[in-house]
Amino acid sequence: MVAFTFAASCVFAESRSERKARERAESEAPTKVAGGPTFTLELAYGDAFAAIVRSLQKADYSIETANKDAGAIITTLTVTGGYRQTGTRAQVTVIDEGSGKTTVKVAVTTQKRYNGLQTEAWSDAKLDAEQSQKLAALLQSAAVAK
Repeated sequence: MVAFTFAASCVFAESRSERKARERAESEAPTKVAGGPTFTLELAYGDAFAAIVRSLQKADYSIETANKDAGAIITTLTVTGGYRQTGTRAQVTVIDEGSGKTTVKVAVTTQKRYNGLQTEAWSDAKLDAEQSQKLAALLQSAAVAK
């Protein structure tokens, strides 16, 4: 019975390179971050969502997911740097307040990693308050100008 348990657990073991690849992929996935500026638009939910997606696209953001039912817009991770890389991602949450009002929450996150001979996993996502405020101002002005 012991030999069977040992043999079964060895079948599912992963090598070091497989584990590192899994950790890199998991660290690259978007994670929720608390905080970020919010603003209210005097637009219906559908119009506000479409205006925000258009504004992000016009500002050269690449949209990874835009789920209207969940009210979530997530951009792809933009990587800058050589060996010491910084990844930036925008997460916009659109909340229907009813009666033609929509609340928008903006969070721009940054992650860091070392890309040497072996690429390390990304660090935990941290809110970039300055970039979040800039993006919120851009989205608000673009949606109001709609």
